[in-house]
Amino acid sequence: MEVFLYHLAKKGAHEKFVRTNTIELAKLCNTSQQTASRKLIEFEAGGLIERKIDRHGQSIRLTQKALADLRNVYKNLRPVFETIAKKIAIEGKVFSGLGEGGYYVGLPGYRKQFIQKLGFDPYPGTLNVKLETEKDIEAKAELKKLQAVQIEGFKDDKRTYGGADCYKAAINGVDAAVLVIERTHHPADVIEVISQHFLRKKLKLKDGSEVKIILKNE
Repeated sequence: MEVFLYHLAKKGAHEKFVRTNTIELAKLCNTSQQTASRKLIEFEAGGLIERKIDRHGQSIRLTQKALADLRNVYKNLRPVFETIAKKIAIEGKVFSGLGEGGYYVGLPGYRKQFIQKLGFDPYPGTLNVKLETEKDIEAKAELKKLQAVQIEGFKDDKRTYGGADCYKAAINGVDAAVLVIERTHHPADVIEVISQHFLRKKLKLKDGSEVKIILKNE
């Protein structure tokens, strides 16, 4: 049940009526259209959603009862994920990339989302960190267990750009975010970091400098 409510909340249904359909919900929840349709009927009967149907389709809003259910799930899971996050510390060495980070981070379609979702205007570039031990590579894999800040892909006149997951962090004590790009040429032993600061200058880093990334409990 919670997965349907979660995806409706992500679409903004916790605040207002949002347009959706059973095809879209089925895809988001990895289920059949028939199951999605049945769930909506059950939710409406159970007082979890309100629906408006017109000639253009349907709009859905979550009720206070549904929000209470989601808050309980969050309350129960938060300590679990905070414990995971407390354990994630990743160390590596700075190295020079191909210089593509500045271009992509500065694209309006990405930059606007970084400002809105991460709370800072990123310096136009990424800091590349090479992970040199299996322990640190495994720590990077643990990121998948955390709730990511999702940066959506977009299109412009030239091409389509993929999405990314961001994880708030601190690198050598400076606020930043780990960027896990949907389409990347980097191998598993590389992490990209963004910040409002030019990190090489702020932290006096050069190629080979050792850094420590601590994931935040947010």
